[in-house]
Amino acid sequence: MEVLSPTDESIVRTEEIEVDGNTLPTAIVSVNGILTTVKKEGNFSAKVTLEEGPNLIEVVASTVGGEELGKVLAIIYIPE
Repeated sequence: MEVLSPTDESIVRTEEIEVDGNTLPTAIVSVNGILTTVKKEGNFSAKVTLEEGPNLIEVVASTVGGEELGKVLAIIYIPE
């Protein structure tokens, strides 16, 4: 699994961001515990609402065989 955006330790100015990535087409992906759709090419995308200041975003891809691969991103939201 690979998270394409946002990058870890990003500083953003918008309250809502898009988490984009790719994985195996058969994987099950969750972003902050909420399942997201994986397209047949393996792409996934999820919107995350941030709170002001530091936020942690956890992305987990699971296979049918029970293997898990996860990544935690630290994103800082500073309103304009």
